[in-house]
Amino acid sequence: MVAISNAAGSQGRATGVAPGGPLLISATAGTITGTTQLTVTSALLVSIEVTPPNPQLAAGTTQQFTATGLFTDNNTQNLTTQVTWQSSNATIATISNAAGSQGLATSVGVGTTPITATAPSTPTLRGISGTTSITIVGLSDLVPVPGPQGFCTIVNINETSFLQITVRNQGSVNAPASMTRVEFFPGGPVPLLPTDAIPAGSSVNLLLPFSSIPGVCFNPDCDFRITVDFNTQINESNEGNNTGDGSCLG
Repeated sequence: MVAISNAAGSQGRATGVAPGGPLLISATAGTITGTTQLTVTSALLVSIEVTPPNPQLAAGTTQQFTATGLFTDNNTQNLTTQVTWQSSNATIATISNAAGSQGLATSVGVGTTPITATAPSTPTLRGISGTTSITIVGLSDLVPVPGPQGFCTIVNINETSFLQITVRNQGSVNAPASMTRVEFFPGGPVPLLPTDAIPAGSSVNLLLPFSSIPGVCFNPDCDFRITVDFNTQINESNEGNNTGDGSCLG
């Protein structure tokens, strides 16, 4: 239960090995002996480390946290299911204390909030807390944007007519480069249109030469569908608003 040293420099140092007691500790000098009692308790919690430290994730996603306790005997223990989890700002992220999902954070808004794990106030765990933070970033959201004549916006450049397609990023973060598809009915799709990266809140105009539109489409009018981020390369906040239907009069 306990070891006590007689080695030079550490005489009288007791080291708890296992809980138990009270134990009788004696010190003898010649014919004189003194005694006391020593009780060894369970190892005490010293600190809690919350991992992963300071993660960043996209809105609408989740993050599992783990609470690891360090004890006075230098052993560690997974305390994820024993601690109480708390988010300082539930409008940015919530975190679960429900059985089976303790420590699972769910993003709600955009921003940074501390995440705290607090152990019970027992003699060994002593209400110790550990903290990290979580940062939620927004997502891009690409949409086709109609003009005054709907999606049939015709522009003329150097005596050449183009179907102008406007793509807007109405999300809160920049969107990387992507591809836009235009499909005509009848006539089918034309080659994909490379779409440059779009900063949050900005738009780009794509130009499709009128000569690229299948002639069979005008019967007498030409219907078409625009699909932005056609290859779903971008993680968007709304994947359901990527299409727009238009018609050009023959």
